[in-house]
Amino acid sequence: MKILIITKRLSILLLLISSYSLVKSQNSIKVSFINYIPDSVEFIYYQNSYRQSVSKSKVMTRKSDYDFKINCDHNQIAQLTYPSDTVYIYLNGKDQNIGITKNYLSSTLSFEIDQKNQLFVNDFYAKFPSLTFENYNQPYILNSTIDQFEMRLFDLKKKQNELLENRKKEIDSQLYNYIKNTIEYSYWSNLLSYPIEKANASKELNVSKIPDLMLEVFPKDQLSNKTLLYYPEYTRLLKYYITYKSSESNNFKKFTDYSVSVNRKLNLSRQLLKDEVYAYHYGQILIDFYNYLPKPETKQLLNNFKEISSSEMYFNYVNNYIKANPVKEDHTNKIQEKEKTNTSSESPISFNGLDGKKHSLEEFKGKVIYIDFWASWCGPCRMMFPYSKKLFESLEEKEKKKIVFLFISIDADEETWKKAIEQNHLEGSQFHSPGNWQSEAVKYFKINSIPRYMIVNKKGDFVDFNAKRPSETELLDRLRELIKE
Repeated sequence: MKILIITKRLSILLLLISSYSLVKSQNSIKVSFINYIPDSVEFIYYQNSYRQSVSKSKVMTRKSDYDFKINCDHNQIAQLTYPSDTVYIYLNGKDQNIGITKNYLSSTLSFEIDQKNQLFVNDFYAKFPSLTFENYNQPYILNSTIDQFEMRLFDLKKKQNELLENRKKEIDSQLYNYIKNTIEYSYWSNLLSYPIEKANASKELNVSKIPDLMLEVFPKDQLSNKTLLYYPEYTRLLKYYITYKSSESNNFKKFTDYSVSVNRKLNLSRQLLKDEVYAYHYGQILIDFYNYLPKPETKQLLNNFKEISSSEMYFNYVNNYIKANPVKEDHTNKIQEKEKTNTSSESPISFNGLDGKKHSLEEFKGKVIYIDFWASWCGPCRMMFPYSKKLFESLEEKEKKKIVFLFISIDADEETWKKAIEQNHLEGSQFHSPGNWQSEAVKYFKINSIPRYMIVNKKGDFVDFNAKRPSETELLDRLRELIKE
């Protein structure tokens, strides 16, 4: 068998490129080291399209021969890593026997099957190791204008395509198409990452706008192409595209509240994506942000996900992932001791009442609760109070008996809270969770801005963690729907 020598400086970062084509459930990847015994070897691949579903088989025993059994439902490129080096392996439903001769500055690779495909893949990523590394472009983003960054991306895309076309005859059509798509979506995902990554690295609240000219040929027609879901660059494109569109809907301003941001992303995903791609991305948003949401909201979003998901696989994976990776609590010790894992209004926190006693949301079970989180020092909060009064007065008398307008203040002390109630002529039920931004209510519900509104139904379940403000006319119809339930 002809042996080709590939000299390369390989990165140890994780790179897995997937394609949609299905492969059989299990393969054997045998690896033999010649004239070299590594301290450890790790084989890394993805079992499904969520990047968190990485399967790692690490062997610490010093030996020269390895046999990795893999289970995967799609073609992809996996990694075989060992000290100071990495080999890329094209998984396409075939068993592999790989020979590696390790020299001082180079690796000699031999493949019994698909040698030309396998050697091209290693050549390609040796030349373009940054193709799908998400952090690779960050230094260029932070130190260049959007025009400079796009020119660099365009030049990189051109060079990648030139290499692919020059060696097209060496590889099969399936691998060619998969590399071609990866190059295309790498360009777009990186371009859309520019304003997001630059904003995340800045203390400024503004998000840059990409010139319309640069987005003229953006492949909108491929946004719901489920056959592309196994391409990491395509799913990364979805992430940045939806994030960019959510910033656009917020007048290119950063969101100051994770819950608001997540719900905006989910709403835009529903509008812009379809069927399985929408289901996939809904789950990806939950994976990315559940750590920043209160547990009841996460449970509600999971319930919604189960109903809309066009593929049970996505829901099961996301649900199991969240269960296996619980949120690290940042509440006070008091909250941690009392916490429950339900989604009802039986929250693990209590509130101070005007009568000097402790109260909970549970005491309103059987009624709809419209919650208003506020503080005396919050101007926008005070501006909404007259609308709350008008909203309540718009209800019929029999409806008023089935709803509670609950105002929860986060003012630092009791005196300030009670004085603000009197000054603003507040009606309805009044609770207090003292401490300003350190209050138990803020920590439990992970509130980053006020006013903030939530709705609890008659059963005691939170049905909206980002309810409309009382000034919005649609709110009345929503409350009446819940009252009738």
